[in-house]
Amino acid sequence: MPLARKTIKEEMAMNIKVTPQIDELYECDGLVFLCQEGEKNNLSRSLCNLPPQLKTAVEDFAAKRSDWGKKGKCYEFHTHKSLLAEYLLFVGVGKAADGNALRHAGAVAGRHANTLNLQSLAVFLADEGKEKVAVTFVEGILSGVYSFARYQSEHKAKSLNTVKFFSTAEEAPKISKSILEIVTTIEGVYLARDLVSTPSNDMTPQHLAEQALLLADANLKVRILGPQEILSQGMNALYSVAKGSLNEPRLIIMEYQGTEDQKTSVALVGKGLTFDSGGISLKPSENMGEMKSDMAGAAAVMATIANIAKLKLKQNVVGIIPALENMPDGNSYKPGDVLQSLAKISIEITNTDAEGRVALADALAYARSYNPRLIIDIATLTGACSIAVGRELIAMMGNAEGHKKKLEKISHEVGEPVWELPLWEGYRELLKSDIADLINSAGREAGTITAGLFLERFVGDFPWIHLDIASTAWTSKNKDFLPKGATGVGVKLLTSFIKKMEEAS
Repeated sequence: MPLARKTIKEEMAMNIKVTPQIDELYECDGLVFLCQEGEKNNLSRSLCNLPPQLKTAVEDFAAKRSDWGKKGKCYEFHTHKSLLAEYLLFVGVGKAADGNALRHAGAVAGRHANTLNLQSLAVFLADEGKEKVAVTFVEGILSGVYSFARYQSEHKAKSLNTVKFFSTAEEAPKISKSILEIVTTIEGVYLARDLVSTPSNDMTPQHLAEQALLLADANLKVRILGPQEILSQGMNALYSVAKGSLNEPRLIIMEYQGTEDQKTSVALVGKGLTFDSGGISLKPSENMGEMKSDMAGAAAVMATIANIAKLKLKQNVVGIIPALENMPDGNSYKPGDVLQSLAKISIEITNTDAEGRVALADALAYARSYNPRLIIDIATLTGACSIAVGRELIAMMGNAEGHKKKLEKISHEVGEPVWELPLWEGYRELLKSDIADLINSAGREAGTITAGLFLERFVGDFPWIHLDIASTAWTSKNKDFLPKGATGVGVKLLTSFIKKMEEAS
């Protein structure tokens, strides 16, 4: 059974420090300089604190590199003990040192440090924007050096354990506080990645529920509904999807109380298919093993709730996670079945592999009982999502116009960009059933949009946003600051969004 994730400091022995003592920068294995593409002329200013002989050697070294400062490029310069720092690392941030470039630079520096078996890095920061650079660079390091090695009998531990930044005594406390907040957020990303990466023979619905219970504290209450309670509540749609599996479903309810006000600010609903075979409408066998990631939405919700509890945000947030498996069996739900949902809307099943929206239908209706100001669901919902928006964007739909604009702005700031798709009126016809209120799948055309239109029926009049992360929850190769495998997408976005809500209230 998976255990609750340790803190980053415990897990990686990672110590991140902001110091006003510039001499401490040289007491490290690697001194990092962030270099913009085409900015060799400004290199002298960055190197001003180096001994003159070494400064000249580095400038000659840089002059011979045509791709100096290019995003993702890292050059190492061995000082041969000219400084206490054994290596100088020159990491490119591209032409515009934006957030993603800095995250990428952090990941590159962290991975390079581990390749060289360096234990400590110090980062030389220019005068402008120290706080943003430090925070984003730390985020990149921590995101990039993550690995999931729980099942490996032999695994080489990461060498990097210390990162230092120089700042003035006046600036250091504020930068340290911001770094602590991003470390907490990335701990949530790690938790989500761990949950998604755990194979489905260990990450069953029951085990996912047990993981949620481990996160409970004084302000975070966790309740678990078993199969009979799910049925007694009227969630027949959710239950029907799970009937073909020996692993019975659970409904996980996480209630965070950050204020004395009883009003729920946000209800987060996360799809928790711990494995999805497609059911009777069986998926192709190729890459089916990745379907352990079909609970990435649930992982994002669980980790976000854990984050806001650690950050003690002054918002009341509930997380609702339908945890279940979709398996083929003599007891499985079938194409042609008609299911009665909690919202009293009947659903004709045309494809058992469109199961996530059926389970979410009941979870969304259940979320309405909290009378929230906003409902956000997040789900690996449609294969069509990657066709619609590719592998770098989250598809967004919803009726909460103001909240959508804020979420979109934040998404670009945290490096998890969303792209809005329309709830196109004309496509509602595609979901009509001859014998029920609607069908669960209208086919491949506009599949991401029709799935959103299906979910819309179950939120009633509540403000609502839907996030389809089917194309961003998993990556098949190292990419920028994301290591191969589970990405933990949605955790930074939802944590930052709720934090902004707190600041605005």
